[in-house]
Amino acid sequence: MTMMTPNSLECKLLSREEIVAQLGQMELMLSESLEQSRRMDLVERELLAQLLNLGACLLKIFITHSGDGNLGQTVTTAEGMLLHRSTEKQSRRYQSIFGEQEIERYTYSAEAKQKVLLKPLDQRLGLPEQAQSYVLEEWLQRMVLFQPYQEATENLQTLLGLQTTVRSAQRMNRDLAVYESSYQPSAVLAEPDEELLVV
Repeated sequence: MTMMTPNSLECKLLSREEIVAQLGQMELMLSESLEQSRRMDLVERELLAQLLNLGACLLKIFITHSGDGNLGQTVTTAEGMLLHRSTEKQSRRYQSIFGEQEIERYTYSAEAKQKVLLKPLDQRLGLPEQAQSYVLEEWLQRMVLFQPYQEATENLQTLLGLQTTVRSAQRMNRDLAVYESSYQPSAVLAEPDEELLVV
């Protein structure tokens, strides 16, 4: 039985029956593994890969059913600015813990080829500014607290099959650091001069 990685199977809109069929494939893999007396670690790896792939497909369903952000040809903002819809759907990359997704949606700007000022679907889904999901960002930042960036990104790839660059990990860290300045340590610290690590 070959090891799959997230998104190694074509993700399409799955019906309830197809989802049940994928779960049946996992059950079959477990049955075959019992018959072949496979090692537990091999079963774990195969099961995780299948679950990650199913998660990617289910996330794709959620994205597709969330719409395309089309609010009509024009939109007037609360400030009274008239915005025009993009002529075609704009694509953005989204890297989730289940793998990479492409999100196609309409955006709005004051004029064609000007800066995008409104992304209705992005706002409704609470998408991050960068490609990495908030969950992926959180997990990676927890890793870089205790490991060098290179090692953390390699470990993430080993665990989830995700490729994230060291530069992305550093940028996430830098972006999150802006919140540190608003943190005020308590006046009752036993050692007022000791360094604080704020997560």
